[in-house]
Order: sequence, then structure tokens, then C-alpha cells
Amino acid sequence: MLDRAEEVVREQGRASISLLQRRLKVGYSRAARLIDLLEQRGIIGQSVDGGRAREVYDNSHRGGDGHSLADEADDIMAEEKARNDFLRSQASSRFQHNPSSRAAIDDEEID
Repeated sequence: MLDRAEEVVREQGRASISLLQRRLKVGYSRAARLIDLLEQRGIIGQSVDGGRAREVYDNSHRGGDGHSLADEADDIMAEEKARNDFLRSQASSRFQHNPSSRAAIDDEEID
């Protein structure tokens, strides 16, 4: 839902609770929470002088490279997978290079 809210405010060039209520068909509380989250993530600016519409920052304000939150999550998952694959390969090569340590483990399991 947050990705969809980001998409809506970027398309409209402005952000407001009422805009999200209408476009996402959500209530006031959920729309207000989405606005708060978008602000925390640096996608939109703070409320100024009690105005309803907020500025939508371009990607350079986010310090990002045009990635959405979903893209960032995918990147994190890919990094974790690569790390886990590396650790598995290190563990398997450790046992291949030192089979006596595996045999010692096997002997302990028999006892």
C-alpha cells in the first residue's frame, strides 16, 4: 500500500490525506498514516503553514537512485541470499579440505 501511495503522490505532484483517501479508497486514519510514512522516508515534505498539499520530492532529495521501497527490499534479499550462498560454500569447502574433522563428528554421533 505504501508503494501505491508513493506512486499516487508522484503522479499528482502533490501529497495530501484527502488525495490518498480518494485515490486509494481508504479512510482518514490510514491515509494520514501513509502521509506520515511518506514524510519519514523523505518522499514528501513537511506540512507548511497548515496547508493541505505537501511538496513531493524528486528522487534526488531521497538520496536514492530512483529505487522504490520494493526495489530496496529486493536488493536486501538478494544480498542476504548471496551472503548465505557464500557461507554455505565456505562451510562445504571446509569439510572437503579437512575430512578428518567430519569423520570425528561422525564418530561422536555413533557414541
